[in-house]
Amino acid sequence: MHKPRPREVDISQMNETELQLLKTQDPFLYHSIPSIKKAKLSAHPIDHTKVLQDVATQPASDHIISRQTRVSTECHASLAIEGFIDEILLDDKLFFSPPSSSNKQKNTKNSRAA
Repeated sequence: MHKPRPREVDISQMNETELQLLKTQDPFLYHSIPSIKKAKLSAHPIDHTKVLQDVATQPASDHIISRQTRVSTECHASLAIEGFIDEILLDDKLFFSPPSSSNKQKNTKNSRAA
């Protein structure tokens, strides 16, 4: 018994309206598009104009997208690590920022009074 060939689409021939229709008519095929999948997993908004521009810069062999039968909701480790690093850098700016000049003056007055 042979497995049926997965549905494929050439996204270089699509426009924004067709991408939006694909999202509702065949969500698995829609989420099989690499740039859409990446945006969803990294919680970024999906811009169909940008998706189509990205396709135009890729080799023709990457224009044909095969429908995936499963969609993973787990992000790749590199995306998770990137998110953790961003959080750490933000925390460092909040907790390890140099004291302002008004705080320095208060600290020197308090140490003299003691």
